[in-house]
Amino acid sequence: MIVEKRKCIFIHIPKTGGTSIEYFFKKKGGQRKHALPRKIKKEFPSKWENYYKFAFVRNPWDKMVSQYFYNHRKYFPKGISFEKYIDRWGNGKNVSVWPLSYEEWLDPDIDFIGRFENFQDDFNLVCDAIGIPARKVPHRRPRGNKWDKFAMRRPKKHYSEHYSEESMNIVGTRFKDFIKKFNYKFK
Repeated sequence: MIVEKRKCIFIHIPKTGGTSIEYFFKKKGGQRKHALPRKIKKEFPSKWENYYKFAFVRNPWDKMVSQYFYNHRKYFPKGISFEKYIDRWGNGKNVSVWPLSYEEWLDPDIDFIGRFENFQDDFNLVCDAIGIPARKVPHRRPRGNKWDKFAMRRPKKHYSEHYSEESMNIVGTRFKDFIKKFNYKFK
């Protein structure tokens, strides 16, 4: 998402609060939603070089639970367990329409990487950097898009309650470098 007026580029990593940020900037969808950095660099090299670039990341164990409840029925029959979802993903099967690894999304040129777990405070830092007053970012879930029909309501329990030891280890192994880089823990 390119915000011309503020000379910034938001790298919208799926399931990290990006729809709320898009709503904040009053941009809806468009072809650049969830665009990978390499595509933006190629299509808009001058903007990539000169605009402030930011993204948000999320604890991978929490992100995978969110991803499961958001679009798992696109790939699996109704009722497939979270354990089977993670097992299939751990064995290289596609379980999402977007790359789940952060390597595809996190370019070294990004100026700021905020954390979903510290969303409002980190977004306030973005606001300072692009010269706008900080305001509360309201929670927005994408509604009415083609994926909404696949989403299930996520139970109100901590993400860790969805995991067995095996599924916890699969996610920990697949996101090993990211977990180390951002110092994430399972709980």
